[in-house]
Amino acid sequence: DDDVSYKNEQKTEFEKTGKDTSLKMKKLKNYNFIFKCGCDREIISRIFSNLDEENFDFLFQKGDEITAECPRCGYKYAYKRDEIERASK
Repeated sequence: DDDVSYKNEQKTEFEKTGKDTSLKMKKLKNYNFIFKCGCDREIISRIFSNLDEENFDFLFQKGDEITAECPRCGYKYAYKRDEIERASK
């Protein structure tokens, strides 16, 4: 019983003040982080370079424009059929 009452009498600094002083921390620097994927139209258009004619036609079966999305950042690029045909030649 004496041990229990002794422990109850010794309060931590946090219990006394509500502030944790066990670790002294200070801000060293501020850093600003910016996510930049690095994708562009040309890089994303490379996915079309190895398509055979059948798959190429399949992509454009609903019209003369398709959209390709960057797998990293999600930016969407629109391509016209003739634009890709010229680039792949």
